[in-house]
Amino acid sequence: MSVLSVTITRPKPGRTRDSIALGMQAATLLARAGAGDCRLVVAEAAGEAAGTQVFTIEFDTNEAYGVFSDKASVDPQMEALVDRLNAEDSPAIVQFQGLITEIPVGGLSGRGRVIQSYVSRPKPGQLEAAIDLTRQAFSFLEKHGAVGTRLFQQTVAGSQSDTLVASWEFESMQALGKAGDAFMTDPAGIALAQSVAQANSPVAVVNSSIYRDVPLS
Repeated sequence: MSVLSVTITRPKPGRTRDSIALGMQAATLLARAGAGDCRLVVAEAAGEAAGTQVFTIEFDTNEAYGVFSDKASVDPQMEALVDRLNAEDSPAIVQFQGLITEIPVGGLSGRGRVIQSYVSRPKPGQLEAAIDLTRQAFSFLEKHGAVGTRLFQQTVAGSQSDTLVASWEFESMQALGKAGDAFMTDPAGIALAQSVAQANSPVAVVNSSIYRDVPLS
């Protein structure tokens, strides 16, 4: 079980590169402080979220996150980093901070340069059915080139709490697009798409976004 700390920021006009640079500096500092695996992605095709940057830190357990959080709260360098992010001259504005917990579904753990997220809210009593539907979707995506398929539940996320976040990763936008085409041409893909759109679907779709990975080293 993995737990991810998630911070979403929106760069101020003309400060996108500065915001990415701050994320890289944060990753270096966090690594020195013993944080888990850090990652930065930028939203591309994401509706109103386009242009935002998502910075995640992955931990093995909630306790591991808690240990890090307790240490960070009294670390002068970490305090300085937080102050810089929230300062008037910061290159970005924080829009969201929360925690998400992985739901093991046997998916692939690889990383690609392009990531698509699919956020949904399970209907009452339909969590297991929603997870099973996700497994089917992941199996289909893996057959069409996905290198990473993971499912999370937003546990501490304000109004987004308890929603599911399915993510799949591909080596390129072309590869992701090809898999997307398969949902409209492959009978199995068509059936999956229809199962989500039907009135008796176990989930209500919240949003879907496409991100591009930003190397931190």
